[in-house]
Amino acid sequence: GMNLLAAFLLLVVGYVTGYPDQMRAVVEYVEPGTAAEEAGLFPGDRIVAINGEEIVEGPVQIREIILGSGGQPLTLHLVRDGEPLRLVATPRSVEGRWFLGIAMEAWPDPESVRRYPLLQATGMAVQDIYRVVDSLIHLPRLLSQGEISPQEARPTSAVGINSILTLALQQSLEWHVAFPALGMAALVSFFLGLTNLLPLPALDGGRVLFVLIEAIRGRRIRPEVEAFVHQVGMFILLALMLFFVVQDIVNPVVAWSLLNR
Repeated sequence: GMNLLAAFLLLVVGYVTGYPDQMRAVVEYVEPGTAAEEAGLFPGDRIVAINGEEIVEGPVQIREIILGSGGQPLTLHLVRDGEPLRLVATPRSVEGRWFLGIAMEAWPDPESVRRYPLLQATGMAVQDIYRVVDSLIHLPRLLSQGEISPQEARPTSAVGINSILTLALQQSLEWHVAFPALGMAALVSFFLGLTNLLPLPALDGGRVLFVLIEAIRGRRIRPEVEAFVHQVGMFILLALMLFFVVQDIVNPVVAWSLLNR
């Protein structure tokens, strides 16, 4: 319960201290032999518009435009070394999806950083939590349809969480905006709260499950039986934690997410 409350409060503070409404997209890397290199894109180029559509949501918006291009030529409006520039790039199909061959970095537009009033910040925090819950509900469907890979949906350990939080803190320091660090801390706190509510022995959710079983049966479960179930549950949880730690060391979640930006 406290974790969920902490997540909500962190989001509220994030919106009150300043949230960037618009994101810029800067080319970080150009893959050799791709459409991007052929078109003349270089690291450091800022993409300000594509086919006349202004880029206000950063790399996310650009990826959507490229994926929905159908392989048609895209007119890229750039800023390079402070000068406007126009290039034409034609996405290529890779395994049925359209790509230009660039890795991008998101940067907030300094003029778009807004400090929201407390009431509005509270409403936005509620919306964010609703969106996360809604995403979790639809996760099995997205996995079954292949819209999200098991790699993207896999759980992470303290090692992976630490890497993600470090990246978010680094982003906040670079952007001079607290929201990335506060938002990621809120997300971690939210998922810790949800995990604790799972109906598993050794967690609060497991204790709630025992209370419900006792209420349905009309009599208490023997203490030695409950203690044994909790011990088994603790052993399974520790084994899972160890497994996820190994996964995060062998296949780091942050490194993967960076490669797929």
